[in-house]
Amino acid sequence: MTFAEYQLSGHRSFTRWDTDKDGIVNNLDPAPKKNEYVSNNKTAKSSNTNY
Repeated sequence: MTFAEYQLSGHRSFTRWDTDKDGIVNNLDPAPKKNEYVSNNKTAKSSNTNY
């Protein structure tokens, strides 16, 4: 993983958890929706609940 990829992954994570888009992640932010992904041309919900 390059440094740029590392920074992008951190930004993506922060953006996901900053659900009210105020630039601060805290307990006032509603929980993010569960991840959904496309696999084999079908939409499937992620089975990972550890986040």
